[in-house]
Formats: sequence, C-alpha cells, structure tokens
Amino acid sequence: MLCIFDLDDTLIETSKEITTQVFKNLLDCFGASPIDPTQENRIFQALCRLNQGAKSSRGCLAEYLEIHQVEESLAKQILLRYESAGFEDISIQVDQSLICMLEEFSKKHTLAIVTRGKKGWQEAKLKKSRLPLTLFHKILITSEEGKRPHYQALMQELDYQGHEVVVIGDRIGVDLAPAKQLGCVTILFENVRNNSQIDLGGQVDYTIAQMEELYGVFDRIERNNFVRCL
Repeated sequence: MLCIFDLDDTLIETSKEITTQVFKNLLDCFGASPIDPTQENRIFQALCRLNQGAKSSRGCLAEYLEIHQVEESLAKQILLRYESAGFEDISIQVDQSLICMLEEFSKKHTLAIVTRGKKGWQEAKLKKSRLPLTLFHKILITSEEGKRPHYQALMQELDYQGHEVVVIGDRIGVDLAPAKQLGCVTILFENVRNNSQIDLGGQVDYTIAQMEELYGVFDRIERNNFVRCL
C-alpha cells in the first residue's frame, strides 16, 4: 500500500509543542518591555486556548490581536515577528515508538509525506524532528490549500489505485476529504486542535487517538483488500 502522512499534528506535535514555543518567543512583543509576568502568562494562556480551535497558529494570533484591539502598528510588528520566526531554539520531540513503527511499515508499504505550509518552515521542522526521512519515498511541501493534486500525482507516479492508498492526517477538510474523493482509505488522527471536528460527509474511514493504533487499522485494511481481490 501507499501510505501518505501529514506532518503537522500527525507525525510531529505542532500545536502542543512547536506552536506554544513560538508563542512564548513572541511574548516580549506585547506591550512594555520587560512585560509583567502575570500579564505574560495571561496572554500565553489566551493564545493557547484560541489555538485549540484555530485553523492555523497565524490565524490564532491574528484573532487574538483583533479581539484585544491591539494597535495596528504593534499588531503588524507581532505578525511580522511571527512570520520571520526560526526554529533554531525550538525542540521537536518524536517518540521512538513512532520511528520503530515507520521502520516496520516501510518494509511492507511505500511511505510518503504531503504537508502544507511555508517551505522553509516545513523543511526546518522535518530536519529538527529527526524523523527517519530516508524511509519516505516522497516528501511534498505545498503552500496550496488543497492536497488532492499531490495525492493524485503520487498515485499516478507510483501506480496505486485508490483502495491501495491510505492517508493519515489530522484535518478532515485539508487532509482527508481530498483523499476520499480519489477513493483512498482515510484515517483521522485526533489531537488537541481537531477534537471538535465533525465528519458530515463520511470522509473518515477510521479514527485513532494514538499512532500505535495504526497497527490494528492497517491489519483491517489489508484484510478488506484481500477480500476485495477474491
């Protein structure tokens, strides 16, 4: 099978780990410097709460600035600081159990990553994560909203049919719906940001809360494909 993974909040903990560190690095932009520790903590907690339901960390930050009517020039400065942020001092932890699972899956399946975001940011996150990138046949980074053309290109290049392709991601609309349109099997990885998503159109075939659950899901998918071939 062809197994296509999303990156953020799927293979790496973006919302709970990376984004919170980015927010902390921005706090000195808010108000007078040095900022009062109590106010700093209040701003940080508010950003974290907003981030749980936001489509992106930038959208979360922009929403906070609008809600609190932050002066326009300061808001622009904060957003510019966010957009120019690097990952040099940000740690990205990947569980050894995930690495072992990917190594095992790569022996039976073709692995790929399709991730959406700024190219420099995504490349930096991949490098910092220390994921075993050589296990992945393709790693595609796109700034486009839709992933369908990239799924389709991979399927054509590697000669896979829809029922032979599994897409794992945390966003129904961004990751899974385009895959379902192509007849792929879809797996929703639940996390802090997407736990309020509702699958209205039957876009999700399986839902997991831990990556280790993929072992059982893949067994079921392989059995279904075997029955299909009878």
